[in-house]
Amino acid sequence: AYTSVYGNTKNAVMLLKDELNNKGIKVALFDLARDDMAEAVEDAFRYSKLVLATTTYNAEIFPFMREFINHLTERNFSNRTVAFIENGSWAPQATKVMKSMMEKCKNLTYHFMIIRYIFNNFRVDFNSTFDSESISTHSILCCVYHIIMVFLVKILI
Repeated sequence: AYTSVYGNTKNAVMLLKDELNNKGIKVALFDLARDDMAEAVEDAFRYSKLVLATTTYNAEIFPFMREFINHLTERNFSNRTVAFIENGSWAPQATKVMKSMMEKCKNLTYHFMIIRYIFNNFRVDFNSTFDSESISTHSILCCVYHIIMVFLVKILI
């Protein structure tokens, strides 16, 4: 499930979907601002792994992502693996907000992917369950999207 303001988060999520489909893994994908919220919630309970991808929006998360997470927590979402993709700039807060909202849920395993735009460079941070890596390059999008795929495919398979 994702929200995307300028299309960059959507592009990353579409690449992840394609990569998982190529490995024979069925993926349910929802743009929370445009797709049926009830179906997105239903599918979150159907699968054992969930990726939440969004941007920081006014030091918060995009409203449709907030609504989606509220639906999950109200229905006792539990016993799953959740990965967060945060797309932000100088003050990203989305992962922190999403994780704090989901703390009500029981028995969740978390993985984080934070993409920070720092001027014309990216810094990619992984949580401690993965090797730490940072990149700084002019061919930013290729490298970042590749790292997203490697990271998320590893935990979703």
